[in-house]
Amino acid sequence: MSAFSINGQNASDKIVSIQVENKTLIQVLYEMSNENDVDFYFEPEDLPYYKLEGRFDSTQIFKILQTLTNGTNLITLPKGEQNVLLVNRDKVSPSYIDNLIESWQNGTLEYPISNDVKKVAFTFGKPNPNNKSVMLNLNINDGATGEPIVGAVLRNDDLSVSDVSGLDGEIILPLNPQQYVFSVSYTGYHTIELDISIFEDSTLDLKMDVQSILLVEVEIVANSVRNKLDDSRVGAEVINLESIERIPQALGEVDIIKSLEILPGVTSVGDISVGFNVRGGNVDESLVLFNDGMIFNPTHIVGFISAFNAESISKTTLYKGYVDGEFGNRSSAVLDITADAENVKSFKGKGGLGTSLMKVYLQDTISNKLRYNFSARGSFNDYLLNLIANIKIKRSNASFYDVNGSVVYDISDDQTLIFSGYRSDDFFEFNDEFGFEWQNEHVGLKLKSKWSDNFFSKLSLNYGSYKSNQFVINSPEASDFESSIQYLKLLFNGSYQLLNDGYLKGGVELIDYKTGNDMLSPRMESTLVESSIQRKSSSVISPFLTLNYKLFDNLIFETSLRISNYFSKGPGLIYNYEGDIQKEDSIISFDELSGNDPEGKYTIVEPRASLNFKLNDNNSIRGGYNKMSQNLIQVTTSGSALPSDFWVFSDRYIPPQVVDQYSIGFFNTNDKSSYNFSLEGFVKEFQDLRSLKQFPRIILNEHIETEFLKTKGSSYGLEVLLEKNKGKWVGSLAYTFSRSFRQTIDEKGALNGGERFPSDFDIPHQLNLIASYKWLPTVSLSFAYVYKSGRPTTLPTSTILQDGFLIPIYSGRNQTRIPYYSRLDFSITLDMRKAKQTGFRNSFNLGFYNVLKRRNAFNVFFRRSTGGNITPFQFSIIGTLVPNFTWNFTF
Repeated sequence: MSAFSINGQNASDKIVSIQVENKTLIQVLYEMSNENDVDFYFEPEDLPYYKLEGRFDSTQIFKILQTLTNGTNLITLPKGEQNVLLVNRDKVSPSYIDNLIESWQNGTLEYPISNDVKKVAFTFGKPNPNNKSVMLNLNINDGATGEPIVGAVLRNDDLSVSDVSGLDGEIILPLNPQQYVFSVSYTGYHTIELDISIFEDSTLDLKMDVQSILLVEVEIVANSVRNKLDDSRVGAEVINLESIERIPQALGEVDIIKSLEILPGVTSVGDISVGFNVRGGNVDESLVLFNDGMIFNPTHIVGFISAFNAESISKTTLYKGYVDGEFGNRSSAVLDITADAENVKSFKGKGGLGTSLMKVYLQDTISNKLRYNFSARGSFNDYLLNLIANIKIKRSNASFYDVNGSVVYDISDDQTLIFSGYRSDDFFEFNDEFGFEWQNEHVGLKLKSKWSDNFFSKLSLNYGSYKSNQFVINSPEASDFESSIQYLKLLFNGSYQLLNDGYLKGGVELIDYKTGNDMLSPRMESTLVESSIQRKSSSVISPFLTLNYKLFDNLIFETSLRISNYFSKGPGLIYNYEGDIQKEDSIISFDELSGNDPEGKYTIVEPRASLNFKLNDNNSIRGGYNKMSQNLIQVTTSGSALPSDFWVFSDRYIPPQVVDQYSIGFFNTNDKSSYNFSLEGFVKEFQDLRSLKQFPRIILNEHIETEFLKTKGSSYGLEVLLEKNKGKWVGSLAYTFSRSFRQTIDEKGALNGGERFPSDFDIPHQLNLIASYKWLPTVSLSFAYVYKSGRPTTLPTSTILQDGFLIPIYSGRNQTRIPYYSRLDFSITLDMRKAKQTGFRNSFNLGFYNVLKRRNAFNVFFRRSTGGNITPFQFSIIGTLVPNFTWNFTF
């Protein structure tokens, strides 16, 4: 917000009192010029477009501009009584100044104003042949202040109806009862296109919005609490890419996956985690989409950083509560990432070089119909591993790369074709003992069509795969264990806009999964024998329907219905069991499966609904119910998912898991305040889960159902978020209280004696504090602090002596916890990328991860000491300070 008052005689000594909050220089100049008798002349490409803060009381314009342009190559020159020039000192000459003023006066240069037309539609009454004339009373006000607008012009295309608002902003029109389309315009405000069907005397209040400056770069706007006030979807979070740039990261790289943890309700089990947990759900219960393609492992370095280059990402949305019916086949959350070139309008290049990785991003238009973008990242050393205190990790090595790109072709004004591709490769070797290799791939083709002003459709075809290899080296049992999964997905949806009251969307998603052979291959002189198995595959057909509707001005609801049809299919083996109890010693025969299994079909009806009730302009309440299901399980024997974990599909013995979630939230914001606040609560019930039994045999096991125990679960929690988004200090404080439990209900065995126990990812308390201080317009200091309760584990509580050996006696399942997690990070950034709008621009970031050098436990093990006693051993991944330096550039 800026406020201005001017006194004085000429441009060199006019006195101004202003307060500037979170505005660019061109925005400040535009507002000063509009509200006062001062004209500013400049070249827009020479101005910086970083956000400015400042308060000036009774200060000369000259001194104000000196302060706001400090550190740039701009100088301020008064010209006559009402003109001020702001120019690059290297360009100044009499002819340059004359040409610059002429360019502004003849319209060659102008402020980049947004001229978007606001469209509104209203219907008053019903047609009545007895009504020959009706009266329209129109009140036109400023949308921000509520003040009446005097002189606003109303007219239709043929000028048969026209009028101007009076001192009270009122227009009174006698009209024939019929439909009209009017334009309402006023200098400095967005024009309104008013579509009105009027059949009775009516009064209408119209709010006009002030025209805004178009910035050179489109900034990603956070899904702040202000947006949540108007969003019907409870639990939907649009990730603000600008804000996560301020978060210090271990490699100095903006990280989409790790930054999710600043949101309440999102956790991970430690410094490394292949994925993330949402509201008490497992890692495999979160669907990750990248340009509509499914990504099975969204991380590098065994889960240490994200597998996506943030430079290429245009939008990221996390759905952790209500989920649109278009999304499915996961039961806890959806992370939807868009990185295509649909909105590319001009050339842009970005890149970076850090202590352990390099990256590049390019985009451009080839013609008025064809455009592209391309992104690549890669590591080039083991800098991070060499800093870690653990000697075995220090002797390890890792490498990775990821590439993605898209090509967009406008077939016509109403049809667009988008091709996209993605690939990532990783290698990690631990202490010359074992390691992992994994690879994600995705290619997609999407056709977006506009059939009318109200009807749109999207048709997409996607192929993807995930391959992994766990290898053992320098051992008599040296080997490679390989597994893979592929899919082909077809998605169609059509959306019909219901005037200004909402939309109706329907479609169908078809997915065909195929698993490759699980193969164990010996290395060199290994004692192992090569062997392999074929796991069963699956297909899914899911029609869906979504209705979003505005019932009243303060009440919006959205409801979806998705019907998931799961089919188990071959090739593979179906084992038959005595007494229908899936135990290995109960196997009586097996059958070959080549097509669909008639007993492996499931239909899950998934109703979903969300409601947003606005209490007033600053407060709203949202609530929702969500049912989701999934037919695939990531099989892991560790507390944290690993790249080599393989996937198993539902079949006649393993039904799809189903999750019901109830959630409610309160949201508060105020445009005049710097603070936003939200409070959300949830309860989830999990059905048909599967837990691995004690000491399971999962490698090359064709009857994996014998290793699973039927399980149910529950979780609940409370999420608090406080944000500050204005001023020199900005940031957020997020706190989550959450519990997650599991309970086995299987007649063939039980965990924890059949009693309920905390899940492996039950973290009752999590606190995330992010703070950034803008020291100068180009220099900022950032801090991040994370606190998490220690996750559950099962530890021995005592020992007994038997035959001369100490035998540990363990507690109940997950009844103890590893030590709590605590980490402080810091970074300082010099960002000159917004100091000018064209040319080569730089940014430098110096960061420190784990400033307190805390050896946060990733797990706790017990081992026998030299004296024969069982002693605890705490395993830490980082355990030391990790400095990093990154140079980013834009051209």
